[in-house]
Amino acid sequence: MRGSRGFTLIELMVVIAILGVLVVSAFPAYQTFRRRATGAEAKTMAKQLVNAEIIYFLQHDRFFPGLNNSISVFHNDPPNKSEIKQVEDALKITLPVGHFLDFFISVDNSGNVFIQVISAKNFPIFRGGSKGIMYQIDNKGNVLGPFLI
Repeated sequence: MRGSRGFTLIELMVVIAILGVLVVSAFPAYQTFRRRATGAEAKTMAKQLVNAEIIYFLQHDRFFPGLNNSISVFHNDPPNKSEIKQVEDALKITLPVGHFLDFFISVDNSGNVFIQVISAKNFPIFRGGSKGIMYQIDNKGNVLGPFLI
């Protein structure tokens, strides 16, 4: 009797079934990894923006972008968007685009600055389902936050 040189259909189906189970069990781990990575980037960028705003305030006696003004940078904005350049020139920080995060910096009429970094794809990036992080710096320089939003 000659030995066979291939795999039977049943053997191939078993291998495909095992691979399917592995993929299905790995997907939640991938989602958790993605959430943690995006959350860590959001925290880091928010803290860098807070520090940059404090330095800007010490140099100019006001917060960027000025009273009753705001800056919005979205994850799908082109890298040459004017708001990105304004942030880079004023705060010496390059906001990353294409990283699943949206950035909002605003100053109210009392001189308080609000910094928000939010998940662009509307998926939770922190435990408890929070989709973003926010800091407030009051007009006296006191940092309030972080607040999960």
